[in-house]
Amino acid sequence: MTNKNSHKGLLPMKNSTQQALFDMFFSKKVNNQKAPLQKKIKTLIDDLGYTNLHLDDGGLYFDRTDFNLFINFQQDIVEPGLPKQIIIRCDVDSNYIKVASLASTYNEETDIEMDWVDIADLSFSWEALEDILVKYHNATYES
Repeated sequence: MTNKNSHKGLLPMKNSTQQALFDMFFSKKVNNQKAPLQKKIKTLIDDLGYTNLHLDDGGLYFDRTDFNLFINFQQDIVEPGLPKQIIIRCDVDSNYIKVASLASTYNEETDIEMDWVDIADLSFSWEALEDILVKYHNATYES
């Protein structure tokens, strides 16, 4: 079940005040130091042409170098036969890429977060990131 109040890969907002804070946060510009990194990430996504790839670049707004890429974004339900949601966590300065898949459904009634199962860890490079995106995008949509 997709919550229309979900924003940028975060859990659903509980009230309009929180939603307003997140809307304000994501309307801010990335500082000048992180702008080239954000542009490079967005260029990679555009070059791949995947319409179901979602970027959460919130870390760049906090002067960090981490970002997340989601394949099959906003799939809150884990069911046999449905493609899995994949998250690819990257940090340029810490030199890592971590890949995980959605293992359990978010439960709004009990406010339990979604669980993730780690799939792969590797050193960060733009070539490695592109290879991972292509590999897991193909694996997610091949059935």
